[in-house]
Amino acid sequence: MARATQTQRETLYAEAPATAAVSDPIHNLIQTLSVKLDAVWRYDKYLADCRDDQSCGQIYRKMKDDDLEHVRMLRDEIDRHCREGSFR
Repeated sequence: MARATQTQRETLYAEAPATAAVSDPIHNLIQTLSVKLDAVWRYDKYLADCRDDQSCGQIYRKMKDDDLEHVRMLRDEIDRHCREGSFR
């Protein structure tokens, strides 16, 4: 993957609206990652709360596993944008 030059980065930032810290797609990736990380953290509490209910525990374990996979996917996508110089 090619690294963005200083000129490419300046062009990318110049195209962003003056009021936007990052573009909508990047904001959406970051926001979704934040929500998923929060959910994964909460699942441990929920699992502890339903420790006497195996069915309930299975649901939260599955949800946690799914969200951990989503976290990985989002992290990889953010990393790709950073490597390509399109994290703006």
